[in-house]
Amino acid sequence: MVSKLRKPVLSLKVMEVTESNVNSQKPIRSRWRRRFLIVLVAIAVICLWKRHAIWPQLFHIPAERALSQHRAADAVYWIDWADAIQSENPDTALLRVRAVRRMGIPQAIDEAMAEAQRRGVNPRSLQRERILYAAQSGRMRQCDPLLSSLLTDISGDNKDVCLAYVTGYLRNQRTSDALLLIDAWMKDAPEDGYPWLIRARIRRVQQDLVAAEKDLGETLQRSPGWIEAQIELAEIYSDSGRAAEAVELFRNADGDPALRSRAVTGLAIALKSTGKPDESLEVLRNQVKADSENAQLWLEIGRTEFENGDYEEGREALERAIQLKPWAEDARYVLAQCLRQLGENDAADRQFAEVEKSRAAFSELAIHEQELRKNPQSAELLTKIGSILLSFGDPQEGVLTLLAAIDLDPNQAAAHEQLAKYYERRAESDSAAKQSAELHRREFERITQP
Repeated sequence: MVSKLRKPVLSLKVMEVTESNVNSQKPIRSRWRRRFLIVLVAIAVICLWKRHAIWPQLFHIPAERALSQHRAADAVYWIDWADAIQSENPDTALLRVRAVRRMGIPQAIDEAMAEAQRRGVNPRSLQRERILYAAQSGRMRQCDPLLSSLLTDISGDNKDVCLAYVTGYLRNQRTSDALLLIDAWMKDAPEDGYPWLIRARIRRVQQDLVAAEKDLGETLQRSPGWIEAQIELAEIYSDSGRAAEAVELFRNADGDPALRSRAVTGLAIALKSTGKPDESLEVLRNQVKADSENAQLWLEIGRTEFENGDYEEGREALERAIQLKPWAEDARYVLAQCLRQLGENDAADRQFAEVEKSRAAFSELAIHEQELRKNPQSAELLTKIGSILLSFGDPQEGVLTLLAAIDLDPNQAAAHEQLAKYYERRAESDSAAKQSAELHRREFERITQP
């Protein structure tokens, strides 16, 4: 009983501080306070003095993280901040090259490359980026022999290499090569969900929705909360007739502003499948206020208005979709139906004629792509595919396909001619396009003239 009473007494003794002890500690605390302030001032001076070296690095960290998570647009945001602090930093310039290369915008890539070279970026690092850009653009003749050395180069990210080469293989219809590299990627980086996502996309194109759904499940197991994968899984639910499940997943997949319009479009389609056309139209109209340049939103608004019998409203939305995306054959088809209902038969016939031309071209495209799978080294087939895409599909895909044809055969005259015509149409407002037009016109004349 005595011992129990003594414990708190001992505790109090330990905690006890006499007045003399307090007075003796005052000078010590004062000295430590002065030293702490001196250190803070010194750090502030160093940061101010070395701001051009230190501050950009603080923005490089989130940019690198965004790139590792395959969010190139977010990386550019942080890179812009780094450049605002120190506009001549070569590390920032190299980061920008890596980011815009991932985004696949040719003009931005050329500009970033030129700026990186001007700032004195290591030529070896810049050459690596040039190779990866060529690979992801489908110019595989020069890139195939370099794959092994790139994958074993410890100074770079071999996952980035895999992504660039897989993209290039798929552009050239070399699906088997892409799947082999994806399999190696999965084994080397079992924690990375991205190869599973890419394989799921391949399975969707192959109409193997069961396998695609399984791969997306693996993606989300490795990267829980990944919005892009959630949206793609919801799209598979919708395509598989599981609209109610799709609606729930689409509603939970609007956390990324860059993907919100895609999620809303999918949600609207699923809502209509569950018998809620009014709610479908409401979510579309709310989103198009924030993203008025999205052709897919306008297409779905136009389609829904047409299905509701509101033909004039549908016409306006569909014309806007075609203005933003001239190769949108499905938008033209619904527009033609709207015009027919409005009694504008001549205008409807013109749209139907465009649809027929587009469908015939894409039927031909499918044949060429099937042939290309058997003969992936055919520059002639790539030229035919690229020409069709320039006229009836996404022009940027057409350009990349024609460049891939020239990579296989620099003397592919038809590819040079198609590119020359394409860039000549844009030369008046774009100096870079003018230079490209002149280059391909010279090459065409060199090849065809005796």
